[in-house]
Amino acid sequence: MLAAPSPGYAQDDLKAEGAKACGGDADRLCKHVLGQGEMIVLKCFQNRRTKLSRPCHSFLTRVGQLK
Repeated sequence: MLAAPSPGYAQDDLKAEGAKACGGDADRLCKHVLGQGEMIVLKCFQNRRTKLSRPCHSFLTRVGQLK
């Protein structure tokens, strides 16, 4: 019998995917706000959208955080 995954697993997977796609961008473009919360880092990414790497830009677009 298979157990249904808890909702937390999907969110954990998404966070891991985001960290893989955008970790380098965070260090390169938004190091000054790391540790201040995810929403502040996201705002930094949005403000620097033209400088994001292709994987990070694609990920953020796919999850609805960039237009």
